[in-house]
Amino acid sequence: MHAENFQRVEKKSPRRIIAQKLKTDYGLLGNKVIDLLSSDILTWYKEIHTDADTLSPGQTVWLAVDVTEKHHPHKRLEDTRLLPVKLTIHSSEDITILSSPGKKWRDVIKHRIARLLTEAYAQGGVLTQVDVGVLLSIHNQKVHTLIAEYEKETGVNLPYRGRVHDIGPAVSHKAQIVELMVKGYATPIVADKMNHSISSCDRYIRDFKRVTKLGKSYTLTEISTLTGMSERLIKEYITLAEKLGYQL
Repeated sequence: MHAENFQRVEKKSPRRIIAQKLKTDYGLLGNKVIDLLSSDILTWYKEIHTDADTLSPGQTVWLAVDVTEKHHPHKRLEDTRLLPVKLTIHSSEDITILSSPGKKWRDVIKHRIARLLTEAYAQGGVLTQVDVGVLLSIHNQKVHTLIAEYEKETGVNLPYRGRVHDIGPAVSHKAQIVELMVKGYATPIVADKMNHSISSCDRYIRDFKRVTKLGKSYTLTEISTLTGMSERLIKEYITLAEKLGYQL
């Protein structure tokens, strides 16, 4: 078979279809620009598209906020980096829980919430409590209540976006992790309890020590500029150091 035949088939590729649309429907000019755009669009589609064949019964695909995305109070959700994650809405373990002595449907819902949050986090994404509410068809305030119950019962901190990205009035998860480590808990134990990687815990304690040292000579604003951390987190670290009597 001649190479020309393969070249003719290549002209029928999805990338060429996108290129033709860009040229005829949007009036874009310049073959090089069109080729680059069509390749990028195809790549983006593959990144967010998950083949239904890879999903098990009871699973769905959801767009979560990228865990590495930095939160800013004035940043819109439309400008936030997202990624697709596979989530398990229903599993046979739900039936096992419900059939256990003393367990009720409320316990199943709490388990589902925990599963959704941990599955997303394991894939590099974070869900909001609103996401979870929509997925499970319950009010997000109810989600908040059930998360609090689950964490109290299990001692496990769930990785929802408000906690991971330090959104809201509560003490940040970073300060909580640092406090445990300063008190002498081993990093693997803290990482497991707080649903974080060991490397993240180590980074938080390094940042804490850095802030404590800079706090002797610089203002909150200056430390924020030097470290790239928010003034709120810096203030939490300094307050924590004072509370624990921590000194370098």
